[in-house]
Order: sequence, then C-alpha cells, then structure tokens
Amino acid sequence: MASVAQRNPARFQVGVLASLLALAALGWFLTNERMVGMDAGPGTNPGSLGFYVSSWVVMMAAMMFPSIGRWC
Repeated sequence: MASVAQRNPARFQVGVLASLLALAALGWFLTNERMVGMDAGPGTNPGSLGFYVSSWVVMMAAMMFPSIGRWC
C-alpha cells in the first residue's frame, strides 16, 4: 500500500507547507502576546514550557523555510 506522500507528492508538500506556515503564524502571535512587557530587563520571567516550545517552532521555521524551495 502506497503512503500519502507517494500517491500525491504535490498535495502532500502543500499540506506540509500550510501546516508549517500555520505553526509559524501561531508562534509569532504567541511570541508577540508574551513579549509585550519584556522590556523590564534582566531577571524577567521568560515564560512557561509552552511558550518556550512555540518560540522554538518560530526559530525552526525561520531557519528551515529557505530550504523548502528544494522540495519543489
């Protein structure tokens, strides 16, 4: 049985790209909301594990999106 990626690779790539863009947008939104009062200086609470993970997703998207062009 063929996997989804093998049956329709273009559709799969669009789905992956859309998912990554949605996660990046969510990450940017959450980062903006959490960083509103972060100009307090050193010792400011950086947030919870969920905030850390969303910030990591934003960083990964920024670093990996340029390589998506090789998939097309």
